[in-house]
Amino acid sequence: MPLVKAQIVVPADTNVPRDAVVNTWGFSFTATTPAGLTDLKDALKDFYTGWQTYRSSKYVWDQAKIKMYDLSQPEPRAPIYDASLGLTADAAPNTLPQEVSLCLSFQGERTSGQSQARRRGRVYLGPFGSSAGDTTSGRPSSGLRGGIITAAAAFGVQSQAAIEWVWGVISTAGPSMSFSEVKDGWVDDAWDTQRRRGEGATLRTTFTVY
Repeated sequence: MPLVKAQIVVPADTNVPRDAVVNTWGFSFTATTPAGLTDLKDALKDFYTGWQTYRSSKYVWDQAKIKMYDLSQPEPRAPIYDASLGLTADAAPNTLPQEVSLCLSFQGERTSGQSQARRRGRVYLGPFGSSAGDTTSGRPSSGLRGGIITAAAAFGVQSQAAIEWVWGVISTAGPSMSFSEVKDGWVDDAWDTQRRRGEGATLRTTFTVY
């Protein structure tokens, strides 16, 4: 069965390609038909819509794109699917620093004799608006965490019901590529940092000793 990598690309309001946020997901397909690829696109759209009120206004969410690649094809791979993700522009009015992210972790079922490290995956979500943070603790708010977990669980249900695709973890470690269907996942109440998402300086404030 074909293993497919899906990339979600969200451009920044700078319009600089390197500032875009990229999330990568893994799937197994029975057949990569146009209908199946579109069904997966719609399911990923639902996931990102599930926490849209917490998104950073520094990113152009309604221009987000999805590209899918068949990993059985030789490199450099041409996308087998390239389309708009179809998100709305909804975002929080204020923003956290762009390198602030939240990690959605997920894993396949534990199996004796199998390395669990090869069966775990993660996606670093964000950037976020300031409403994503708890104003007392500074940690990710319960609303944000709940929205992401609910959206991820619903995405898992859609995967179970899908005819042509299954959400999972693709591992390239070891002698051959492996795939593990996602069984469960989690979000911690601590931020992660993605340095490459940070903005470059536009102003330098100096001081003089003598």
